[in-house]
Amino acid sequence: MSLKKVLDQLVVPSSSSIDLRMINTPFDKAFWDHLRSGGVEGYAEGRYEHNGRKLRSRGEVVIAQVLDSLGLEYKYEPSIHIGEYRYNPDFAVYLPEFERCFFIEFLGMLDKYDYVAKNSSKIYSYMSSGMVINRDLLLFYGTLNSMPSVEDIVEDIIALISKWCRMYSARGA
Repeated sequence: MSLKKVLDQLVVPSSSSIDLRMINTPFDKAFWDHLRSGGVEGYAEGRYEHNGRKLRSRGEVVIAQVLDSLGLEYKYEPSIHIGEYRYNPDFAVYLPEFERCFFIEFLGMLDKYDYVAKNSSKIYSYMSSGMVINRDLLLFYGTLNSMPSVEDIVEDIIALISKWCRMYSARGA
């Protein structure tokens, strides 16, 4: 299903539309325009590939496939600065209809203590910088032997877009 079809289903009736004046976020078009895809250069562990791009995990490949199937524009592992630290969220996704972006993190080794500790700190930094989970940041979880289904990933992305449609609808304006 394309993003256009999703938005057409969510933003009804036709008299309602997105009121861009209602959207107040630091993750706007200007922020998006300055993001650059990172990558996994020098990453020593197993590499996966999608559309010619090296990805770190099977879970990230599935997420990239879902984003592509929805026709969403994204950047892989863009560099963002929070305080004195630099982070590379797995994906930044831009929705031109809202002139804003959101981030996706896939936490795929929740059965490894060091990994959980490192990523807990990163998520805390994201939230301390003003990111809100399920508004600015989608989190997907897995272990070495499990990951979310394609259906769950699609459902969560569409739920976020649906939430934005309700939040930014000109219907109530």
